[in-house]
Amino acid sequence: MKNSFVSTITKTLEPYKLPNNWKWFFWEDIMKSYQQGMIRSNSQLGEGNVEYLKMGDIDIKGTVNLDDLKRTEATSKEIKEFKLNNGDFFDKCEE
Repeated sequence: MKNSFVSTITKTLEPYKLPNNWKWFFWEDIMKSYQQGMIRSNSQLGEGNVEYLKMGDIDIKGTVNLDDLKRTEATSKEIKEFKLNNGDFFDKCEE
């Protein structure tokens, strides 16, 4: 899969040299949008009408484990605003 991201970082702004198959990017070069997400405390998790993905459900390789997702209550407005869509996470970017 080819990515369509264009880095706007100049050589003088690179903090250190990366391996040849890596590139530096500013966040704004690769982010379409940013959204904090629906915030729930642990005490609000357990039963509910939606599954709740937490950072701990994603490992260091970016793999998502959906086996033990907690649930929480969410309004229809929250579901519409905060649902995950295809492309919301990087799967893999290759040159």
